[in-house]
Amino acid sequence: MDLTDASFGEAVFAPQHTVLVEFWAPSQGRASIQERLAVLEQLAALHADKIRVLRLDVEQNPVAPLVYGVRRVPVAILFRGGEELGRWDASTPLADVVSRLVSGGSVP
Repeated sequence: MDLTDASFGEAVFAPQHTVLVEFWAPSQGRASIQERLAVLEQLAALHADKIRVLRLDVEQNPVAPLVYGVRRVPVAILFRGGEELGRWDASTPLADVVSRLVSGGSVP
């Protein structure tokens, strides 16, 4: 599911949800975007009962990235009830993040 600056607060600050937001940009490169999108779609489909997976295009929605200090993309940020629990940049493969999250592993 894609977020906008307008829908960000409602989605992320819902107290009953754990939300992983992927901050991305079309300028990342097509292969990079497709690979990460495939992982996000798989996570959303397999673990919808545990975590909501959302994406935010930083080029079209500059406010949320500014508020959360996102300066480079891709960055995945995990939220629960609006509180940031962890963040991972491109140096950590999204598949590793997903594996830790769904296995109950620790969040950095």
